[in-house]
Amino acid sequence: MSTTTALEDSVQAQLKELFLKKLPTRTFDLVSLVDELLAIAHEAGGLVGSLSPEGYLRFCIPGHSSFDIPLERSLGRLRTICARLGVLAMESSGRDVNLYGDEGTIRRELTCKTDGQPNATHVASFRLQFHNTMGRQDFTLTAQ
Repeated sequence: MSTTTALEDSVQAQLKELFLKKLPTRTFDLVSLVDELLAIAHEAGGLVGSLSPEGYLRFCIPGHSSFDIPLERSLGRLRTICARLGVLAMESSGRDVNLYGDEGTIRRELTCKTDGQPNATHVASFRLQFHNTMGRQDFTLTAQ
């Protein structure tokens, strides 16, 4: 029997809501989705995203158990998220970032939520490592 922490439960619930409610169709707002993903990663202290062997989106808070979110077109969704994270790293650092995989720093103004209520915005910083090729798709965000 596995137990999860309150943080894991909160992150899992937020990610499921984000992906299952906001991505039911072919088109979605990638910019706001990634901003919300960054807010969740900030709350958790970091986040790893990848594809499970079954083809689901897989997430993990570093040092905790992973969980899967079944979603249509998971591979395409993950690749677009990785590309957007790469663009944010490029914008934040002013240096070229290879959108097929690289590392960098993301600085982004975020509005984090507590008990569902938005708080003041602040600038969050993340270290990003990602791969976005046909053979490997994943990202690791570490809050700084």
